[in-house]
Amino acid sequence: GTLYENDGAGEGEAGWFSPPACFLSLVAVLIMLAGVRESKSATAAMTYLKMAVMAFMTIGGLFFFRSENLVPFLPSQFGPAGIMRGATSSFFGYLGFDEICCLSGEAVNPRRDMPRAVLWTLASVTTFYILASLALTGMCPYTDISPTSGFPDAFRYNGAHFAAHVAGVGELLSLPAVAFVTILAQPR
Repeated sequence: GTLYENDGAGEGEAGWFSPPACFLSLVAVLIMLAGVRESKSATAAMTYLKMAVMAFMTIGGLFFFRSENLVPFLPSQFGPAGIMRGATSSFFGYLGFDEICCLSGEAVNPRRDMPRAVLWTLASVTTFYILASLALTGMCPYTDISPTSGFPDAFRYNGAHFAAHVAGVGELLSLPAVAFVTILAQPR
């Protein structure tokens, strides 16, 4: 076999080597080698970008909100098991907390600042998740929500092609933040 197989249509079976992942890891390591201040600045910039993209998609999605898309609020084919699957999926959005706790030694007053930071972050991330979920399910029927490209496809569903492009590019540009924070915590 080859190192990386692709059928040319964007889908294929990936081998054991991913050039984009390798490049992303290399860039993250180079930024970290530049120093703690530079790493902190890069993390802050990526976080601001990610939050701006989320705010754009959520607020933009609320403009296309239709309450009839929320009926039924809990579709019978999902039931309580679907709620649990959704809850466990959203849990992975909180995975960065173990890395943040590793980095707490960098805080000026970790005993005071870390609990506050974790609680405020949990509250804000949970609020964003709820608002984004409400906006997405209000934009289009749940049966039409794409599992891989939810907001961009929902914007397209509503004829907002420019917003779909902004959401897609924004998601693509903000994805490296997760990998960066994961690599950033490794030496600590």
